[in-house]
Amino acid sequence: MPGFDLSIAASKAYEEAKQYYKQAISIATEVGSKIDQGVSFGNLGEVLYKTKHFEEAKGVLQKAITICNEINFALGAGSFQGTLALIYAKENKIEESFKLLEKAESQVRR
Repeated sequence: MPGFDLSIAASKAYEEAKQYYKQAISIATEVGSKIDQGVSFGNLGEVLYKTKHFEEAKGVLQKAITICNEINFALGAGSFQGTLALIYAKENKIEESFKLLEKAESQVRR
């Protein structure tokens, strides 16, 4: 079953990515790099989204958005809001999803 093998490999890769991003967050926090913190939280949120850990992904993505907004990194905040909007859409929270997408577009175009 080649598809099954591929699924196992992808699952292992996502687990490794989660550990990598958690380590990156720790290092970025230690050295005081807000941009690396924001991006690492955002990337971790993306992995959690792709592995269907939506509740955890929402919290992590919100941290990323907050940090990106604090340092005026609009592209990062907008990107992570887009992923958060996808989660809301999957949860059938269409209105919240559209609001986030509009906010994300507005931030990215600044």
